Amino acid sequence: MYLGKGDEWSMTRNLKKLSLLCAAVVLINFLSSWYYEQLFFHFFVLYSILDMLFFFLFIACGIWAVKYLKGNHKSIKDFIPIILVVVYLMYLLSGSQNKLNFRVYKNVRYEIVEMVENYQLGESEEKGFVELPDKYKKCSSGGDILIYRNNDECMIGFWVKRGFLDSGFSMFVYKSDDNAMNIEQVVRECLWDGYEVNSEQKEKQWYYITARERNE
Repeated sequence: MYLGKGDEWSMTRNLKKLSLLCAAVVLINFLSSWYYEQLFFHFFVLYSILDMLFFFLFIACGIWAVKYLKGNHKSIKDFIPIILVVVYLMYLLSGSQNKLNFRVYKNVRYEIVEMVENYQLGESEEKGFVELPDKYKKCSSGGDILIYRNNDECMIGFWVKRGFLDSGFSMFVYKSDDNAMNIEQVVRECLWDGYEVNSEQKEKQWYYITARERNE
């Protein structure tokens, strides 16, 4: 929505229009963040520009919502625009996107785990990357998974963020046995020993892994 100089604040004072604008900008930023990896690596320059534009629109919505509240706070409805902005900001800062990613793709990832454990996928791979069938690519950034097998135990990594240059990466990792294998050591062995790897258990057999290049 373009707001001319003369009409800018008169239009944003309309609660319905401001609420719809904030909702649309929040949705666009959510989708941009959710599909960040795919968009970034396929449309690097264009997406970098658009992502910055979406961010500035979000900031602008926050400013407009605050200014609207200063002159209009007669009912709870007047708080809708600022509530939309604050809720999305809390979503970003609280790490809720990773929690949502884990829940949304959990069942699909279990299907992949079952295929790997039954040697229906990556049957000849002891340590390395395995490309996923098309219907499963969405659950791991880049469309492949990391597999590590050691006798009857296995570890399967699903990429969340693959990183760019030396920015590190994050992934959800499934371990067939919680008591077997040092997950951080295995990740370094499979990828690069120069990573500083941290793990957080999400639930039984599932871990969230973050890795960044060690600072010398």
